[in-house]
Amino acid sequence: MAELLKKLKRFLIIFLIALAALVIWAVYTGHAAPFIEWIHALWQDSHPSITEQNVPPVEGELEGTVRIHFIDVGQGDATFIEFGDGTCMLVDAGIAERGPDVISYIRALGYERIDCILATHPHQDHIGGLDVVIRAFDVGQVWAPDATNTTLAYYDFLAACEDTGESIATARLGETLMRGSGYRADCIGPRKGAYFSDLNQASAIVLLQVGETRVLLPADASTETIGRATNIHIDVLKVGHHGSSTSTSSWLVERLAPEVAIISYGVGNPYGLPTSQVLSALSSTELYGTGANGTVVVELDGSTVSVTAEREGRPKSGAGSYREDSPSPEIYPDDPSTFQEFIEELHDKLFGTG
Repeated sequence: MAELLKKLKRFLIIFLIALAALVIWAVYTGHAAPFIEWIHALWQDSHPSITEQNVPPVEGELEGTVRIHFIDVGQGDATFIEFGDGTCMLVDAGIAERGPDVISYIRALGYERIDCILATHPHQDHIGGLDVVIRAFDVGQVWAPDATNTTLAYYDFLAACEDTGESIATARLGETLMRGSGYRADCIGPRKGAYFSDLNQASAIVLLQVGETRVLLPADASTETIGRATNIHIDVLKVGHHGSSTSTSSWLVERLAPEVAIISYGVGNPYGLPTSQVLSALSSTELYGTGANGTVVVELDGSTVSVTAEREGRPKSGAGSYREDSPSPEIYPDDPSTFQEFIEELHDKLFGTG
């Protein structure tokens, strides 16, 4: 017995020395963030944030219906949600060139105020159009994850918030974005203090509950990140990352078991999205895509789901010809180091961390 304890002690010492060496290597080689993210992942893989046992409760009776508009903005994301009590919410607004289209679409529905705007993560195909939207409407609250990008698109977003006097609330696990009688929209990712080696992993993941119906909006988060956020049944899935295989797998689809799925993508995009693997994984769902169907509207009454689209069709992998509304590359300033300092100062000011 004494010999066994001695061997265990020796093994533990060797393990701790090896772990310390790995930490030192990660810090000195610039791999600290991925290393910490990996440690987080080991824990989170077996402990999803939201399970059937701790789903945030929906209170009260639903007023009217909730309509979710997956707006066709080409290769990008823009989702507008109308609640039956007259409030509304916008999640992203596509690339900069499509911002005016988003404004026109929302105004055509009769709105001059947006109660909640969420910028899911700082990539131009999601936030590029938000600056003009923020300037065009009376805005209740702007939300975004605590992640920065040294691009002109992200600067335009921050500048619009500063110019209009909007502060930015941090979108992360545990925050409720919208709540009313019979519905609620909660942020179920990222977790507080999470590290991101890829800005897509910083995506704010939204769980929208309308009565007994659940909708998941994962932005561009990976399958692993989505799986760590929740393992509950989802009725309507906004397919992650425009139909990229990084965000949707057979394993994830089986886990969430969505009945309806919507992909936001541009026909003929240079990325070949949606991929054939994703379409195969979603083969048993009622599948729509903005590239194939135009703007898709999902209506929820608390127990049933109905879908209407601009035109008939089914998403195809890499289908069609190149369109001019495919996203332009991220645009960086001429002096990125100085610009980064400026971005960080503006970010800290608007997020209230400066």
